[in-house]
Amino acid sequence: MSEIVLHDKEFQKQKGQFYVPIYGNISCGRPKFIDDYLDGYLEIPQSMIGKGKFFALRAKGDSMVNAGINDGDLLVIKKQEYAEDGQIVVALIDDNVTLKRYYSLKPEKKIILHPENEKYEDIVVENCAIMGVAVKILKDI
Repeated sequence: MSEIVLHDKEFQKQKGQFYVPIYGNISCGRPKFIDDYLDGYLEIPQSMIGKGKFFALRAKGDSMVNAGINDGDLLVIKKQEYAEDGQIVVALIDDNVTLKRYYSLKPEKKIILHPENEKYEDIVVENCAIMGVAVKILKDI
């Protein structure tokens, strides 16, 4: 999946309510292919996520547990092509995606995709595409 296509139903339903398309799983470990199969919609108040275009993915794996993201959690992602250091992003690397904390090393022209679990090592790349930034975690208790 090289592009998240937001479907026509992603619109304001009532004042302050939005439909957010839910796609498949996002690997919280090694980058993996993800298809853009639409799995349904999440109805969510704009007051919970702010303005912009959004999509949702289900977390798969344990590399982000120290950021409070567990296997099976539903993540609301703001669609954007840039990130600031420290943000949790959906990163596209060679047609594979992963969820990691983003850091840019400007002098070295490298990007660090940092897992939030000490069992895993950083992924260091020269470039990657940012597909979006995580803004909300929805989980069962």
